[in-house]
Amino acid sequence: MEQKKIELAYELVDEIKQTDTYLHYLEAEQAIKNDSVVQNLSKAFKEAEDAYNDAKQYGKHHPDLKKRQRTFQLAKKALFEHPLVKTYKASEKALQQTLDNVASSIAEAVSPRIKVNYNTGFPQIGGSSCKVEKA
Repeated sequence: MEQKKIELAYELVDEIKQTDTYLHYLEAEQAIKNDSVVQNLSKAFKEAEDAYNDAKQYGKHHPDLKKRQRTFQLAKKALFEHPLVKTYKASEKALQQTLDNVASSIAEAVSPRIKVNYNTGFPQIGGSSCKVEKA
């Protein structure tokens, strides 16, 4: 019985990997990996983030805290406003929504009281319904 569940799970994964949503996600991921501008922006973002986090350890007493914070904010904005990154983040969100819908459908099929966590830290009870039933 356990082996059958694993096989069914792999079949579901294979089906998800054939969807347009997943294929768009892979294309967007490849595009950002192959784009030198995005790679440079990503590197600048990571360096600015590390520098800012180092300064944050000392709080307002660090002499460059505001400068590092501003540099970090600008690097983040530059990276996340790049069209390829926007496309990637949108495709990532769409894929996550697909996975959430699958998890919710499975949970709902088992029991409407099954809690499904959507990476928000707040588990939701049941499927897509907003209604919460009394136990």
